[in-house]
Formats: sequence, structure tokens, C-alpha cells
Amino acid sequence: RRIGFDVVTIPEGFRAPLARKGGPRGWPKVGAYSVDLKSFEKLALPTLNPDSEHLRDVDVIICDEIGRMELKSAKFAKEMKALLARDEVHIFGAMTAPRYGHRVPYCDEVADLKEVAVHNIKKSNRDDVREALMSLILDRFVQKNPRDKIAKVKGKHSESCKTQ
Repeated sequence: RRIGFDVVTIPEGFRAPLARKGGPRGWPKVGAYSVDLKSFEKLALPTLNPDSEHLRDVDVIICDEIGRMELKSAKFAKEMKALLARDEVHIFGAMTAPRYGHRVPYCDEVADLKEVAVHNIKKSNRDDVREALMSLILDRFVQKNPRDKIAKVKGKHSESCKTQ
């Protein structure tokens, strides 16, 4: 039985609540969940700040996801826009999809950027999309060392914001 969602940093594994069912009054709501903006922002925002030490020498940022809960934080939306504007950083992640005709304007703006490729994933195409994205990532961001036959991710490390 699901009680909520957490934000988790990678690779450190630090965890904080993103949202809980039946959270306190005054917290922003998304469906049955109340969003804990304070905990979310405290953990997630430092990993997304383009000027932070976290993003020094980072080539790829993984963000799962830019969704309705995360977008209750205006600070999160601002940091994501700042990252999207940087040429030297690549973001790989998920965005909320329109549901029942309800669009998320922020996600529509991101999807409309010329640098953004959107793949609508459904059960019938998820394996093909996964293979295409894996090939893209490996070709673009992994360099092969022919001498010792191992793959190394370009750059020193990456940070991410992930909800579970």
C-alpha cells in the first residue's frame, strides 16, 4: 500500500519525503497526496543549482521526474529552467504526461524546446524506446577505452533528483 513518495539523491542515497497521503493542512496537494515542499527543496535544490559544487564537472543530470508534485515548488521549476538553458549540461529524465486532458504548461514548455526529445512511452513501445535511449546515452556519453575494454562515463560524477 503506497503512503507517499520520497526524493532520493544519487549517488549518495540521501532520502526525504516528497509527498504523503493525508499530510498536514496547508501543504500543497496533488490528488490524495500532500507535498512536503520544505523537505523536497532542502534535499533536491542543492543538486540542481547550476553554480553549485554538485554540478562541477557533470555532463549528465538524471531527473525523475518533472511532475505535478515537484512543480509545486517554484524554486525547483526555476532551477530546472536554469539547467535547461545550459549548453554544457545534458538532462535525461521523465516529465509528467497530460492525463485526462489536463496539461501541465511547464512540461509543455520544456517539451517544445528544440533541444528536447520527447518519447511517449506506453506498454506497446516501452522496450523499443528503452533500447533507443540506451543506445543514445552510450553513444553520446560513454567513452570506450580499447586498451582495457571498459566503459567510462564522461565526467567525474553526476547528481540527480529522483522520486520513488
